[in-house]
Amino acid sequence: FTSPSQLLAVWSVQSLQPLKGMQSSFTAIVASRGYHVYMKSSWKTPMKSDLLRIKINPNNDEDPYCVEIQRYGEFKQLKVKQWIKVGHVPREISRHVNYFLQLGGETAVCVHDTKLHRSLTALKGLEILLEMTFKIKS
Repeated sequence: FTSPSQLLAVWSVQSLQPLKGMQSSFTAIVASRGYHVYMKSSWKTPMKSDLLRIKINPNNDEDPYCVEIQRYGEFKQLKVKQWIKVGHVPREISRHVNYFLQLGGETAVCVHDTKLHRSLTALKGLEILLEMTFKIKS
């Protein structure tokens, strides 16, 4: 999508049904923001085989629509496999993704590019590019 509002524009807002003539899913490249925070503790080397998901985080003080990106794996500090936060959906689209998830939409997430990218925002943090597929449950 080229603008945040396009995320939900193809679906009827109330029922999360495809509008006539529209597909029930689409895929977009989305940056995982905040990699510079998690790279030392929970996501040292992003790989295309990493098992990822997104989840609403209602307790984020900076973004009330925060959607975090989580990776499943074993972490040294914990010695157990579990889901752990490794980034978040950019604030520019978090409200739309959050709303989509609240309405029962499904997502599939995978690493698109393992190279680190500098954020285009003023903060210039590190990002990982992800491929996210947004789908309406059938």
